[in-house]
Order: sequence, then C-alpha cells, then structure tokens
Amino acid sequence: MMDSYRRALDGATALLERVGAGAPWAAVCAVVAERLGCTASVYVEGVAGSGPSVWMPEGHEALPEGRVAGDSREWRGSSCARGTGHHLALPVSATSVLVVCRAHRRFDAGDREVAQCLLPLLHSVQRHVDHPDRPRLTPRELAVLRATADGLTASAAGRRLQISARTFEKHLERLYRKLGTRDRVHTVLLAQELGVLPVSAARSAGARPSGGGAAT
Repeated sequence: MMDSYRRALDGATALLERVGAGAPWAAVCAVVAERLGCTASVYVEGVAGSGPSVWMPEGHEALPEGRVAGDSREWRGSSCARGTGHHLALPVSATSVLVVCRAHRRFDAGDREVAQCLLPLLHSVQRHVDHPDRPRLTPRELAVLRATADGLTASAAGRRLQISARTFEKHLERLYRKLGTRDRVHTVLLAQELGVLPVSAARSAGARPSGGGAAT
C-alpha cells in the first residue's frame, strides 16, 4: 500500500510541476489511465454524491452523469463511452469524478487499491486549479516538503535526498519564507490546504513538530 502511495505521490509531484492555471484534466486523465492500464478516461463535472472512495459503475446507466471536460484518449468515440467494457470511478471532489475504462479486463482489488492511492494526486490537482496563485515550489523544495511531512530529522532527510543536513535546513527555511510559516507543522498543514501536499502524506507517516527549525 505504501509503495503504491509513494508512486502516486511522485506522479503528483511531476504533474503539478507542469500544470498551469487552466484546467489540466486532459493531462490528468492520461496519467491516471496510464497508471491503471486503461484504454479510455474522462473527467466529469457536476456529479452529486460521489463519495470519498473509488467505485465500479456497472453498465452504461450507472456511469456518472454531468458535464464532460478534459477529454482524453478519444473517450467519446470509444466503446467505453457507450457503456461496454469495465469502468472505475475516482472522485476528484464532491462534484466531480474521473472515470477510467478497460475494454476487456475487469478491475480487481489491486487496481482499486492503486486507484485509491491516486486520489491524493487528483485532490492536489483540484486544489491547484482552485488556487492558481499558490506559491510555486521547485522539485527540490517539494522533496524537502515530503520529507518534512514524513517527520524525518534533518540528518535522515539529508540522507534520503543525498544532501547535507545543513542544506536541508536551508531549503526548509526557504519553504518557510515562501509559505509564510515558522515551523514544520504549520508548513505541512498549509501545504495540504493549498494542495501542494496530499493530506495522506502527513497522516500516513505523521509529521511531528520541531519548533522553529528542523530537528537534527
């Protein structure tokens, strides 16, 4: 489970680096479809009551109804759009959902687990779209942020990132300045609120406070 989540988080980081202020759902659909080995995918807005977990619509009548946006992989022309094949729905928000489809192979428990791990990616992109003027972080700063959310000391984080503990602390100080925060916990919480960091990252590993600077 954790390995699947790590892969999803790495994908989110790479995707957020490319996303602009506009709705990026065509690119997101393509990434999710590729991760799940699907033949088609689509983003649907205006969906009510999608819930917090992935689910499997059975047949065309059970597909979420709403406004299709960010078409990917020729969804409209695919057999999946006509209800044939096997579908998996991933809730992006309370009113939107991303649907992926395979023409012949059903989704199993492993597929649903990976899809559930991808939800933080989708939620992060949604928050990014909702907050296009949020602080822009470099790939290194994002890596430092993830290590901070994991509760690593400066020494342990430095080993993970192959930098010195002092360099890690300097990156962390720059994060404080960019986000207007003063300690690790507030930095992680604000990054979650802005969609820079999936909420599950800190919850799964447990970010811990360290006062005004990084622990060593």
